[in-house]
Amino acid sequence: MSPISLRGLSIGYLARPRMSRQGEYAVHSSFRHALNLVTQAGGWLTLVDASCENLPCGARVRAPSEWDWRAQARRGERIIVQGARLRGVNWEVDLADAGCWQRAARNGNGAWPSPRVLSARHARVAARLAAHCARHAVEGALQWLPGWPAHVRAVALSLADDAVALAATVRALIGFGGGLTPDGDDYLLGYLAALWAARGQPDIDAHRQTLSTILRAHVHRTNDVSRHYLQLALDGHFSEPIDRFIAIASSVDEDADIEQAADAVMRWGAASGVDCLGGILHGMRAWQEAFQMRESKSLSRALA
Repeated sequence: MSPISLRGLSIGYLARPRMSRQGEYAVHSSFRHALNLVTQAGGWLTLVDASCENLPCGARVRAPSEWDWRAQARRGERIIVQGARLRGVNWEVDLADAGCWQRAARNGNGAWPSPRVLSARHARVAARLAAHCARHAVEGALQWLPGWPAHVRAVALSLADDAVALAATVRALIGFGGGLTPDGDDYLLGYLAALWAARGQPDIDAHRQTLSTILRAHVHRTNDVSRHYLQLALDGHFSEPIDRFIAIASSVDEDADIEQAADAVMRWGAASGVDCLGGILHGMRAWQEAFQMRESKSLSRALA
């Protein structure tokens, strides 16, 4: 019987170069709407349905409405790559004409929203997160906002934390919680996304570098899938919904639709997107903390 042909719609900017080389993957894990493939060298490629958004190491595929990757691939099964075509046992995916998804361009002139705009955006997204959790009865293991929910673990992260404090926070978060990607991992990923957006801010750069060094030393303590996404985040690579939200949150355009961008982040998994957004919001508070520290230093110099 001829294999079922699936059409590639788009492919992430990190995955595209690998399609020009012949090789093979093995099936790592399969889900209703996604298939994770790995190479012997540790490279990842995730195939997702057309309804999903882009991943840096992934490809979106047009599949029949009844398609379920769990029924189409078994763990360890070989997937051959040849001429931008993936071949499984009963299916093949042609990625030759798939468009390459690129992450959003960042504002290169160093312009940032005013503290007033940042504060308003944080408040709008926080309200959106609370409404989403109430509407969908989302439960997690961490506080997504300061003091809320009251019955779960709070997250202490600050630009003022030294390496000892940051190490304690990372140890408490990595692998903590439930789900395919644990709550603590998703929160750290969102926090890193916000820190990467503020590159060039000395206080934030120093904080991110210290946090990243510690996290690299502890990332082995979580599962394979979560570790993959955290390792991408450590190098500044994020999924399309996160990338788009960060671009809007840090934009000088006051009319950007940040609520819709927040909704797209929260659609990721049962609680993973909410955990991630909680981490991003924490990172947005770090932006404000950095600007306040800078203004305080400027004032001190002026009064000296």
